[in-house]
Amino acid sequence: MKYESILVVVLSPFCLAAIIASYQLIIIEYKRHKGQWIADGKPFTKGWKPKEEYSIGSIFASGRLLMIWLFKTPNWIKNDEEAFLWLKVLRLGVAVWNGGLIIALIVYLVLK
Repeated sequence: MKYESILVVVLSPFCLAAIIASYQLIIIEYKRHKGQWIADGKPFTKGWKPKEEYSIGSIFASGRLLMIWLFKTPNWIKNDEEAFLWLKVLRLGVAVWNGGLIIALIVYLVLK
């Protein structure tokens, strides 16, 4: 098995976990914190769309929120135990995925 294949096998579960966590956070915000969901631009995911109307801005809202959530914890997440757990999964998945890719790139450049 080549180096790249091993990298994909090892890191993919972390990427998948981050994707699932991001979906769950948006769904929880919609179901339990509707006012905040509206204030955040009515975000949705590829795997889930709300019953309410949404706009093209909702697509951008989703990406913007996920970037913000990586570094800042909104109050609604702090007060929602399940959402806080999903936020930890999101952050861990993104950190390991990105960290693994950076380390792999460094190793590749050193061994090249």
